[in-house]
Amino acid sequence: MDPNVNSNFPVVIHVPKTGGTTLIMALRGEKMPPRPSDTYRHVYWSRDKTRMHSNCGDLFAPQAPDELLERRFLLTLRQPLDRLESEFHFLSNRLEYRDLWRRLNGSSFPSQFIDYVTSDGGIDPITKFLLGRDLFDPTPVEQGACDQLLLRLSEMNVTYGLTHEMSNTILNAEYRFGISCGQSLRHHRSSIYKPRRGANWPTVERLFNERNRNDINIYEFVSRSFHNQISSLPHTTLESEKTFKGDHYDALFGFVAPPASRSPFELFVKEISDPKSFYQWIESNHDSLVHLNVMARKHDSRDGRRFLAEWLARAIKKFPCEGEPIQIDPQDPLVAARIYTLRLF
Repeated sequence: MDPNVNSNFPVVIHVPKTGGTTLIMALRGEKMPPRPSDTYRHVYWSRDKTRMHSNCGDLFAPQAPDELLERRFLLTLRQPLDRLESEFHFLSNRLEYRDLWRRLNGSSFPSQFIDYVTSDGGIDPITKFLLGRDLFDPTPVEQGACDQLLLRLSEMNVTYGLTHEMSNTILNAEYRFGISCGQSLRHHRSSIYKPRRGANWPTVERLFNERNRNDINIYEFVSRSFHNQISSLPHTTLESEKTFKGDHYDALFGFVAPPASRSPFELFVKEISDPKSFYQWIESNHDSLVHLNVMARKHDSRDGRRFLAEWLARAIKKFPCEGEPIQIDPQDPLVAARIYTLRLF
């Protein structure tokens, strides 16, 4: 779907890790997400790959143009702590983001989520995105900025959504924009591997709530607005519940695909004691690791489970480790992949 052809197509404000890729691809009916543009507000790398910008700031600038109020918008949010946890696990096993964190915050990427929560680069990221700030920007949000954001949202023509209610979010968008997304939709970009929450989770929650009042206030406003909109939809609309297909094994293909050509080893970098030495090993074995990906993809380029099981069988032969033979469960080979990685490194 070309949004320039359909005048009903909204400006989509895609806060990272809120299900926005699933949403935008459902709305557009395309196989690839669009590039950030006037109608798609997201994040993008600077030309020199040293910063990741948000292109959202003009929407919430103090002197935004009057014609802004004539446009239609779509904003979906996720419970802020869940969103931050997903961001941490999604980005921390990607070397380019670890390097970005070091450049902006002057320290290694946090090894534990609680350290991410208490770092300046992890405070109020939703608010910072809407203000047009960079990913991992450690500069505090100015006093009163959240109030300005909420005032602007109340003035704009916004259709709202919530990540954990994605079916109703899409139904809300279909109804208000006069478009149709289909009944069965693909779920995109799940976190491939996310460790279980530790015993310190109550402390994590307390620290997060203390340090992220701006994000929490914006989320509560969006949640109230979404439920008000849903309550006004015809019952027949809400009866057409959407179904979603795809899981974290589907997302694995995007993780290992060119040009990044990451190795599945990198999924578990947060649990490796010496990430610097680990990435040096990855670099020194780059060609062999890319070859493993290529050969495993040839074995099965559609099923993430079969791909990973084949990759494991080949990798264990190429880079043997000590200990008992590792059993590969074809239904959940991530378990064996983690065991193998932590033994090897």
